[in-house]
Amino acid sequence: MSRHQQNEVRVRPGIAVCVLLLAPIVACSSMSEATPMPPAMIGTGVTDPQIPPQNAADLAMWLSAGLNAGWAHEPAVHDARPPSPHEPNQIYENDSLAASADATDFPVGAAAVKLLYASDKSTVIGHAVQVKVRSGSTAASWYWYQEGGSLSADGVGANQCAGCHAAATDFVFTLVGN
Repeated sequence: MSRHQQNEVRVRPGIAVCVLLLAPIVACSSMSEATPMPPAMIGTGVTDPQIPPQNAADLAMWLSAGLNAGWAHEPAVHDARPPSPHEPNQIYENDSLAASADATDFPVGAAAVKLLYASDKSTVIGHAVQVKVRSGSTAASWYWYQEGGSLSADGVGANQCAGCHAAATDFVFTLVGN
């Protein structure tokens, strides 16, 4: 019996059927450098005080728990700085972003939370979040989220965020911890 035939004998029928059923899916999908696989989630979910979760449901819980309250932050709420489309805001940075020695390529796990305020500068109306999820200096290196205010976003490389942030250094406009 050949080596190939021996392998065929060892394969259970149920597995062979699964492989055959999955073959068209694998054959139809393609991965290229233009469409990289999404990064693995980083952080430990809704209880990690340094890395916000990267999905809207968990992030809403994380934000409501105020886990970013101990981060480095701007001293006061201010009007949006040009070219920002955001409302009045105050920016918070986690330890990784605040202490980064290389502002041209932030480390994976660097994160910022922007509290968005109504025009009275005292009523929080939303949040904007960015988390570096993979190394590199491309839009696909960052997860963006915004709820409330002028934009809505939830995803890695979110176009509505990446388009503007591309003009910043490694997609970050403001550093409050340095």
